[in-house]
Amino acid sequence: MFRFVGRTAIVTGAGSGIGKAVAEQLAGEGARIIALDTSFPKIDNGPNRHIDLLFSSSNFVKIYHDASNPDHWDELLITLGVGGVDGVDILINAANIMHYKPLDEMEYSDRRRIIGVNAEGIMLGMRAIIPLIKAQGGGSIVNFSSALATMNPVAYAAGKGAVMFHTRNAAVTYGADNIRVNAILFGIIDTPMARAQEADYNDTLVVRTPLRRMGTVREVARCVLFMASDEAGLMTGSAVTVDGGVSIL
Repeated sequence: MFRFVGRTAIVTGAGSGIGKAVAEQLAGEGARIIALDTSFPKIDNGPNRHIDLLFSSSNFVKIYHDASNPDHWDELLITLGVGGVDGVDILINAANIMHYKPLDEMEYSDRRRIIGVNAEGIMLGMRAIIPLIKAQGGGSIVNFSSALATMNPVAYAAGKGAVMFHTRNAAVTYGADNIRVNAILFGIIDTPMARAQEADYNDTLVVRTPLRRMGTVREVARCVLFMASDEAGLMTGSAVTVDGGVSIL
């Protein structure tokens, strides 16, 4: 299928895991991808540093970007404007940090980082990109939350809970602009970030999952692509759970 031919998509957290899979699958269906991640190389020369890439024949541009940094969003808008990108069709807010320490064992800086990326990063992304989606006459936003939020310590849960608030608020606010805003809640997925957690924690979650396995990034990405596509044209303000059943227990 080529559901996204002629469309421009911005994907945060696109350097690895689910975000990378989403960006690659969108590109595979014809979308022009602006992939954002802190794992991509930094290039000097200020906010115009990627203009040559945006003007090239490449339909997959990688930009160093911290979703929790307002300055990076401002730089991105300058880069897009000068690079001739005056409209965006799809925003995938996939940047995410996993951190499962109890509150009394967590450094304050860790908590700020979790909230900054998992919650404020999504708010900053929507604030920056919604005007560009309006310029296209509408589009789709998919925000990443988690079915595990209620099972984890307060910082992670608070961040993911805020994602749902931002999602529903934006769905109501921008529905008249033909902008759909939804969230995907995933369970334990086989990603480098998940594998970096303690094995006992992952094993416990797998045992609690009715399907008795981790999900794959491709499984989650396929759901995200459906939510971003015209096939989900009546879906907004929704939370789609893709977690192997762990949240029903």
